[in-house]
Formats: sequence, C-alpha cells, structure tokens
Amino acid sequence: MKYISSIFLALLLVSCGGGNNVSPLPEGEQVVTGVLELTELSFVRRGTHMLYMDGVPVYYVESKVVNLSAHEGKSVELTGTLERNTDKNDIPVLVVTSLKSNKERMVEWKVPGSKIKFAVPSEIHGVRSSSELHFFVGESSKPVLTVYSQKDSPLPKGIGIIVDGEQAVRVINEELNAESVYIGDDKLHVVFMFTPREDSDLLELRSMWLSLLRSIELSGVINNIPDPGLTGTGSVIPCGGPAGVLCPAGYYCEVTDISEGFGRCRVMR
Repeated sequence: MKYISSIFLALLLVSCGGGNNVSPLPEGEQVVTGVLELTELSFVRRGTHMLYMDGVPVYYVESKVVNLSAHEGKSVELTGTLERNTDKNDIPVLVVTSLKSNKERMVEWKVPGSKIKFAVPSEIHGVRSSSELHFFVGESSKPVLTVYSQKDSPLPKGIGIIVDGEQAVRVINEELNAESVYIGDDKLHVVFMFTPREDSDLLELRSMWLSLLRSIELSGVINNIPDPGLTGTGSVIPCGGPAGVLCPAGYYCEVTDISEGFGRCRVMR
C-alpha cells in the first residue's frame, strides 16, 4: 500500500499543462487524505467529486462502491487507484474503493434561551453572551460565525433551503464569501451569520459552515426561539457586516466597526 503524504506529488501530476509529455501516475493502491467536495457534472470529464489538499484541488474522485455524497465537505481518507481522466492532461481520477471519515471533535452549542442545538469543531473558539454567540478562528478578533435571534423583522429574500425538516432562507454574498441562514418566520427567527475573512482558509471554513448547517437540531422548538430583547433605546442584535443584516422595523443600524461595517440596532426616535 502506498501512502501519499505530501501535496507536491499530486501537484506534479497536474503540472503538465497542454504538453504531450504526461508524468506517469503512481501505480497500485493509493491512500490520500483531504477535504471531499461535490464538483460540476460533466458529460465528458470523469469524476463526481473533487479532493482538496491544503485548499488545492488534487484529484477528481468517483466510486461505484462508496457513497461519496454522504461525506461532502468533510475531511476524509480515501483508498483507491489513480486513472487518467478523459483528457489525459486533466486532473487524474481517484477511483475509490474505501473511505474513512476523519472525525473532528465537535462541541455542541445551544442558541441562548432556546433548545435549538448545533455543533462546531473544538478549535473554533466560542464566546456566549445573554442573547448571542460569537465564534473565532485562531487569534482573530473578528467572528467567523455569529448566532442570534431577531424579532418582528421580515425575512430577507434569498434561497429556500431545508434545515432539520424546516424551511429556512439562505442569503449569499458571493463577493465577500459571506452568507446568512434565517430559520423561523417574520415574527421570530434565528440567524446564523457566516463571515470569513479574506486571509483565512476559505475552503476549510466553508466545510465547517456546511457541517454546522447539517448539525442543527430544531427538535420541534422552532416556535420557541428566544426573544432577542429589543427594549429601551438599543439592543444586543448585531447588524450590517459582510452579510448586510438588517434591523427590525423601527430600528436603525449604528455602525460600531467601520472596517467591517458591523453595528448594533438602535431604536428610532
């Protein structure tokens, strides 16, 4: 059994460009690790998925014996053999015979004041307040994820998705690689706001984000989302930011972070 422990060998396989001299593929059974993602379907090219190492696409992946779809967005160890793609100059195809999921230690969290649960990797540092959660990566002072509830605010227009059997709205800002998911209705909903920084590992963070969405457990308590506490002249609800989160009716966004555009909802007088 041959183990590929470095990305450099894989890059060598796809560095030939349009030339006629193509480096030979490693023979025999290969064992590789990386993040598995769904790729665009093609009537010509082989491969239903792509394996990424350190954020770089290394192999197209296909299998007749392993359900690859069940492991999308996850870190995996794949065993299989390498074959040429339809275009021999294209990225090779790993034909998978077995798969192991590299399970990270996940930490379960609850939306403040609610029974709604979700999980994030243990290396993502979470900070809890009375009505919201902030999650940070490394030494960054800017949250990569914010979770809070919002009251009496219309749901934004976006993409309809299903989260744990319930309808939700997904709003994507492709330019900023940011997005938010709204679960609930106009009267009360929970917001999961994903705001990765440009200098972060976007592929790894997006894998975490998709895994988080799959982990959400509403347990029939969608109508028990906590009151976000809009009282007095202000609130603890964040607004603005890369996802462009709006305040409820009768409130405006007072920007407190000019560089990122984050602020707090304040009541209009």
